[in-house]
Amino acid sequence: MTQITYQDPNIRFRQGLRYHGTWEHDCWIDGKQHKLVVGDNSYDGRREYFSGLSDEEFVRDVVGRRDTICFTDNNVVPDELVVAFNEWRRVVHVERVLRLTSQPERYGVIHPNDPSLLPFPTVVPVVYRQGAGWIRTGLKENFQ
Repeated sequence: MTQITYQDPNIRFRQGLRYHGTWEHDCWIDGKQHKLVVGDNSYDGRREYFSGLSDEEFVRDVVGRRDTICFTDNNVVPDELVVAFNEWRRVVHVERVLRLTSQPERYGVIHPNDPSLLPFPTVVPVVYRQGAGWIRTGLKENFQ
């Protein structure tokens, strides 16, 4: 797991498990641990794993979660933490690309257009509302 401290030493993140549309991350704020859940595209090609959902529910609850962030308890993630998280992922990506491309003897020659070199998408904060799905809660002026 990659662990890089964001510029604010009181905020730290650590990558966790990625599985069927979500990616869990640990977050420490002033030493207190929290769990963040990021919606991603790891559900692509796995519609059958969500067989208990109608097509409408799948789009609303799984696809609609893509590129979002929330706490596991569904509390609102403050904009400042979202900005810190996005910056942390940018730093993680840069470090990862440098590591992969600087060691061809270990990782092979990676073509510059390889999808594994794509940066992480910017995430926006959301909360889940029954029947409505994922509702954006912040950063509205930047992501409308």
